[in-house]
Amino acid sequence: MLVKILKVLVATTLIVVLVIAGVAWWAWRAVNTTQPWYEEIVLVEPATAAEASRQCERQVTVARERLQDGLPWEMVFTQDQINGWLAHEAKQHSADGILEVFQNPRVSITPDQIRIGGRYLGSGMNTVLSLTCKVSLTDNTNVAAVHIDGVSAGQLAIPRERAIDRLKRETKNHPLPVIWEEEDGHQFAHLFIPDKIANDLGPVTIDTLEILEGKIRIAGRSRRMAAEGS
Repeated sequence: MLVKILKVLVATTLIVVLVIAGVAWWAWRAVNTTQPWYEEIVLVEPATAAEASRQCERQVTVARERLQDGLPWEMVFTQDQINGWLAHEAKQHSADGILEVFQNPRVSITPDQIRIGGRYLGSGMNTVLSLTCKVSLTDNTNVAAVHIDGVSAGQLAIPRERAIDRLKRETKNHPLPVIWEEEDGHQFAHLFIPDKIANDLGPVTIDTLEILEGKIRIAGRSRRMAAEGS
């Protein structure tokens, strides 16, 4: 009888060990498996990155000139342009703080949704962290609402509440004011965009922020223009 009991205990222990090992292997593989969307866009040729960066800078320059003249402005950045700019800037500033642990940042843009991903090398990890969010303007001038839909390491989902708690700590001293709020049990961030973006420009109002297929459109006007027209 004792032998049978021992055999049952040994068999049960082995099953538990195998289950734990299986879960650990699955978690390890999930964390170390890159999401397909990131694999498709992470490689950017240096020449392509440099040209994308120039295209983004040209749009910013034109928008700035229109602001100086008191005219409405608009900028449309494609996913490829943004990723090229990120690749170019990351190369130029590879020794800067966050880029030492969060490398090759990229974005994927679909209607009303943005995915942000990059290779994370901190805390003894080597995985691709990604965050999916929705961004839209609120009824308040120059205030955007950011709703976090999901966060993952590789293909392993991270509890959203845990990720938001970390984001709260990281954004506490952010150059742009960020206030976290809760509505119907869902936490989201309000990002306050300064209306004074340069000393030689008047107050700026952002009227449009659209997340479209593969691109972001931002448009606005100078408040000086609005005051003169009233």
